[in-house]
Amino acid sequence: VMSREALARLGKAADDDLEDKILANYDTFADDVEIGAAMARVGIETVDTRDVGGRHRFLGIGIDSERTAFRSTHPDYWLWTYSKDAQEGLECCSPSYVSSHYAWPDTMRYLDDAHEQGCEGRGRDPI
Repeated sequence: VMSREALARLGKAADDDLEDKILANYDTFADDVEIGAAMARVGIETVDTRDVGGRHRFLGIGIDSERTAFRSTHPDYWLWTYSKDAQEGLECCSPSYVSSHYAWPDTMRYLDDAHEQGCEGRGRDPI
């Protein structure tokens, strides 16, 4: 999730970048990682967007993967390396989630479950 200010700063830096050092890797499958690296190159700080319970608001691997990944059955899953305190199962996801990456047709039932639990994408948390 990126603020308007961060997007404006990144866009201006990329426009002014004649040597292609800001957005250096155009040939990548990990566009989200490259945007994060570009933001760091420009000096845009990142913040932890999890809720007070440590649950993710942006589901970067998709809600189905977030809710079904368990350390006991998938101990070598890359998520545990990059998010050591990620929670498992239903506790993975904040009731005030913002968005989910990869919403395949089969994942729609998870989104329906979240809706039934009162979890709605709100954008801004009133905290």
